[in-house]
Amino acid sequence: MGSGDGGVTRELAACVPHRRLIAVDVNPAMTEYARDHNTLPTIEYVTQDMSVEWSELSPEIRRLEGSVRLILSNF
Repeated sequence: MGSGDGGVTRELAACVPHRRLIAVDVNPAMTEYARDHNTLPTIEYVTQDMSVEWSELSPEIRRLEGSVRLILSNF
């Protein structure tokens, strides 16, 4: 969460064994930048404000319930 430009996400992907890594940021410009500059096929970038109520989260985020093994916030 708070993936910003994707730099920490890229480092995390290199250090932590994973099948899929989902990078979330509230700023669409940062999500777009990260997607354009960090093209590892196992990283997905999602724009989402995580401070909202569960029912207000995107279906894409809500589908992750019960399947997330690690959450990292860089803020």
